[in-house]
Parts: sequence; structure tokens; C-alpha cells
Amino acid sequence: MTYSFEEEINADTNNYSINFSVFYECDLDNAIIDIMAPLALYEKIGTEYVLVDMYYAPMQGLDDLENNNFACVVSPNSLCVKEASYLLSLDINISDNSYFLVFQRCCRYESIGNLTDPLISGSTYFLELTAEAQALQNSAIVFENTPPTILCVGEPLNVDVSAIDLDGDSIVYEFCSPLLGGGSLIDSTDLYSCQGYTPTPPCPPPYENVQFTAPYSPLNPFGGNPIIELNPTTGILTGIINVQGQYAFGVCVKEYRNGILINSTQRDFQINSTFCPQLVTADVEHDLLQTSGDPMLVQCGPGETIIINQSQLIDSIHSFFWTFNIDNQLDTLYEWSPTLLLQEPGVYNGTLYLNPYHPCQDSLDVQVQVFPKLDANFTFDAPDCESNPISFSGAALSMHSVIQNYAWSFGVEDTSSLQSPTYPFMEIGNHPVTLIVEDEWGCEDTIVKEVDWFPSIPCSGFYNTISTPLCPPVRVDLQNTTASLLNNNYTITWKLNDSLLSHGDTTTMFIENSGNYDLLINTISPVGCASDTMITDFVFIPETPVADFGVNNGEKIYDKETVGVDDYSLNTIYHTWYLNDRFMGYDENFEFFVDGIGFYEIALYAQNEALCADTLVKSIEAIPNATYFLPNTFSPNGDGVNDVYKGKGDFSGIKNFELSIWNRWGELIFFTKDPTEHWDGTRKRTEKETALNVFLCKVSFLDSEGNQHALTEKVLLLK
Repeated sequence: MTYSFEEEINADTNNYSINFSVFYECDLDNAIIDIMAPLALYEKIGTEYVLVDMYYAPMQGLDDLENNNFACVVSPNSLCVKEASYLLSLDINISDNSYFLVFQRCCRYESIGNLTDPLISGSTYFLELTAEAQALQNSAIVFENTPPTILCVGEPLNVDVSAIDLDGDSIVYEFCSPLLGGGSLIDSTDLYSCQGYTPTPPCPPPYENVQFTAPYSPLNPFGGNPIIELNPTTGILTGIINVQGQYAFGVCVKEYRNGILINSTQRDFQINSTFCPQLVTADVEHDLLQTSGDPMLVQCGPGETIIINQSQLIDSIHSFFWTFNIDNQLDTLYEWSPTLLLQEPGVYNGTLYLNPYHPCQDSLDVQVQVFPKLDANFTFDAPDCESNPISFSGAALSMHSVIQNYAWSFGVEDTSSLQSPTYPFMEIGNHPVTLIVEDEWGCEDTIVKEVDWFPSIPCSGFYNTISTPLCPPVRVDLQNTTASLLNNNYTITWKLNDSLLSHGDTTTMFIENSGNYDLLINTISPVGCASDTMITDFVFIPETPVADFGVNNGEKIYDKETVGVDDYSLNTIYHTWYLNDRFMGYDENFEFFVDGIGFYEIALYAQNEALCADTLVKSIEAIPNATYFLPNTFSPNGDGVNDVYKGKGDFSGIKNFELSIWNRWGELIFFTKDPTEHWDGTRKRTEKETALNVFLCKVSFLDSEGNQHALTEKVLLLK
């Protein structure tokens, strides 16, 4: 903060222009930066500081500062600093006392490394207008340069913090301590207090110095050895900063006129030190560093090598060239990234020169080592049929290096770094196995082999459909659903009781015979690994029903009789009977009465336990009964009871009927061919009665089936 005398208002009052700047990092919220900076003017009367008035200095500008530059190095552009500048015109009554114009603000940046608790260490900026300066209408010194934003670690310092005095007074520079001011309180009651974030009005002197962290101090704010020096006459900072960081320090400038101190101005600095890249730096893409720190490139096997030039900064490199010793001949190359044809294993040395005839120049020694090419290989055990892990063994042919790394990839995300790993494949199929070997120089070789892993896999899942009812032929549909067998060229054979055979993931078989069937599923992998899956009692086909029946223990029925129908079926448990299409019941046997001659159709629908059925229909003819019975006594006495002798029975089926009655002497007494005709007891149908009372009756006839019948009966005639 400085002042400039402008004019004398009257004998008691001078007008001054007040100028001061506050510097902020760009990431600070602009809302924290004061648009109107609060200032307080104190007059020192004796030992007391009396508040004269309070003012608000308007901001004149908020500008981004350019980072300072150094010869042959590049200032980092990551640091951004803003300068807020303020101007105030002030009329001050001339006094025999000193005036103090004060501005205070909290806080400093936490990253400042040479202060204790910088985050709660505020700042006080002030100027003192002494009685001598008032009387002489003096203007304070004016700093010539904006403070540097950045210093480069390890680079020689030549920072100008000097000022000029428009009145021609003598100036002396020295380090001094920055001052504390304000605090971290931000609540509404304390915000504007001396411990608040924005003291309003700023608090009066005296002010405490900030606390430096050892080994730093106000006179040695940068540390290091040797320390940074401030020339008291020129105001030039010289030396070398050895540590990266942020530093706070103060510079006090004293004005002397005719050997008398008339004014002292203090400036508070914050400077950042960092590592600055060289303006020109030779660099190449490399694999290793030699013990000298120079880069080394490793080439695996003879051939072309491209040296990638990564030198910086491109715009500052005006000329370059390479030299390389190849086959005992020094070659000069002018390509930015040259290609070397190195046909033999060995060591090749070269140098890159940048700006060889310029003050900002650099060079770099480069070494290329060519090693014989690696030859990777590996072996593995032949996969067995039991899904056991497979053992692998890696190898590489190398006469000049040691294999340090083995990188296996088994076709999935699984990897191994062992030389001889074992791996349990989980998915069936052809698996590409990759081995990458690497020696201590980073040389690599890759080999890929395919492992055919087709172990014996049982058919653990299948879908089946069996037609119902289970009546031969029974259709059996089978479909493999075992995922590992599908689309992997496994052969599947389906066997039912070793007799029915079919192949394929899906198949259809027909069972023609009854019985209990076991299902055997045989799987064979493309490499011949077999597995059997047995499902016992897969399906039971009951015996085929055979419908059969008989009537009256034979096949003949006669009119006017009850006929019994008997079941002779085999392998049946359910029966349904029909007689001339009339339902007769579910019993095993049934009876019916024959009411008339003719054909009777009997149907049997028989089923086994699987509801397989068989049907038998018989058409059976009911024939006349053809029965004839002879009485052995009759009494032709005209009483109306048993007066005639004739046979009884069913005559409808009788043919060739003959009846003869004989006496004891063999004399024919009566004869007829009509079974319905009777004998009245007279001789040969005369009215003459016979004298005897015992006769012999003979009958012969054919029945409806042509069978010959003969009857003989003794007849007693009663008077």
C-alpha cells in the first residue's frame, strides 16, 4: 500500500492518492474478493491510536497476471494469480503525529509451507504517513514490478522487488515479517471484529508478526543453504530455492532524505516455487535407465529399431542431429525419430544433440541393446476322460537371458504366472491357450496352442414324452437337454433293454412288446470318452389284453333257456358286455335268457390296467331245443284225465319222427310220424280195445342239428 501527494488543499490539508493491490489465486471464489475495500485511518496521539475516519476504496480492476519467465526453462502455466487493485483519494489534515491507513483481511492459504497455521493467520496491510512526510508533502515509493508468481526450484534467482522514489529520496531494502490481522470467525456477531473474517473498521496498530515454522524466519523465509539474499541497495533477490512449495515473506523499503528516515513501506509477498521444465530437454522413449541415468532401449531380436524422439520443447528446438556407432562406423542421422537397422545382437551407442550451437542446448547419450529373439513353447498332458485338471509346462529358448515372467491365458479370464500351472477347464470344447514369456530385458514371445477338452459327460438332463395309454406300439420321444453335450459333437445313443437302439440329440422309438424297460443313455465325446447313464424301470408296458369268452361252457345255445357267458380273456381287469348292442354290465361274467331262435351277437370290450383294450364279438345261433319225453302210463277211460298216450317236449326242431307201440308178442299196435299225434289205446286206431295192458313204445327222430335220437319206454295201460 503506497500514497502519492497530489495537492495542497489549504494550509492545513493535503490531498493524497492511495494505491494498493491484493493478490488472489484464481480458484478463489470471486464473491470473497472485496468490491469496496474497508480502510481505517488512525492518528497516533502519544501512545494511543485514535480512529480518524473509515473509508471504502473502490476496486479499479481484477486482472489475471502472467507467470514470469526464465532463461532456458518453462514456467508452468498451471498457476493462476489475480490482482485486485484499489484507488482512494483522501484529504488529510496536516498533523504533528503519524497517520496509519489500514486494510485487514483473513486468511492466508493453507498450503503456505513456511508459516504456522496459515489458514487462521490473517493479513494487515498499512502505510504510515509520518509528520515529516506530511510537512515535506512527500510521496511514498512506488514498486516498479508486479511480484513474481512463481520461482523455479533449482534455477538461479534474479527477482526484482525494487521501487522508485519520485522525490529522489534514498531507498534501503530489507526482509521483514508479514503482519497478522483479522481472524477466522464468520458468525454474524464476530464477522467484523478484530478476530473476524473482515475487520470493519480495520483494527489499530500495533500489529503482531506472523509465526514462521522452523527453520524459516522473517530474515530467511525460503530456508535452504545458502539462503536467499535481498540486496539492500538494488532490491534484487538472488540465490537458489531448493524446495518446492509456497512461501510468505515481507520486504520493507525505507526512505531517507538528507539522512533522515521520513517513510517506511512494507510489502507482503506470497510466492510459489515449483519444478520448471527445461526450455530444451533431450529425451527418447526408452525401456530402462543405465546406471549413468541415460536411457537404454531393448530390442528383442535383430531388425529395425525406431527411436522415438520425445524431446521438448518443440518450438524451442531449432536444430538437431544423431550420431550412432553401427558396425564400428559412426553414422550421423538427421531424422527426428530415426530408424536403425541392427542386424546382429549387441550393444549400439549413440547421442542426440539439440541446438548444438545455441545457448539453450541439450544432448543425450542413448544405448540400444539387441538381444537374440526368444522362442516360446509349452507342453501339456493329454486331457483324460475324468475332467481332471490339465498340467502345463512353459519353456523358452534363450541363450543370453533368463526368463522371468510367464503369462498364461486359458481362453477365458483365468490366467497364471507360474511356469508349470495346472488348469481345470470348466467348459467343453476347443480352448486356445496362450503363453507369453518375458526375460529380464522385457523381451517377449507368444505361442498359442489349442487344447481339445472333451471329457466323458453323462446325459444329466433330458426331456421325454411317452404316448398314452401304454398300448403297443408305444411311442417314446427323447430329447437331450444337457447343455454341455449340445453343440459339442458328442454322440448320443439311446437303448431300451439293449434291444431298441437310436442315435442323436432327439429321437423317437416305438415299443412293440410288453415288459419293463430300462433306458441306457450312452454318450461319446469327439475324442472317444464314453459315459453311460442308466435309468432303471424307465417305462413299464403291461401285457397286451386278449378278449375271449364262451357260452354254457361251449358254443351252443337253445331257445328258451338261460345262457351263461363266461370270460376267458387274458391280461384284463375291466370288462364291458353288450348283447345285440345292448349294454349288459361290467361284471366278469353275465347271463341272459334265450327268447326265440336266431342269432345273438355278444360283444366283449376288455381292458388291462393301462386301459389298453381288445374287443371280441361272437354271433351265436339259438337253435330249437328238440326235446321229446314219453309218459309210462295212461288211462283211456273217458274221464278226461290222461285219456291218451302222447309224447311231450319241444317238437319244433324234430325231423324224421317215428313212434311205434308194440305188444308183448311183437305185434305193432300203433304207428305215427307226427310227434303231436296220440294213441287212444285201441288197436291200429280201431275202436277195438286191446286185451293186454303192458306195451312197448319206440321213438326215433333227428334233432335240429341232425343228431339221431332213439327212445324206448314200457307203457302201462290202466282200465
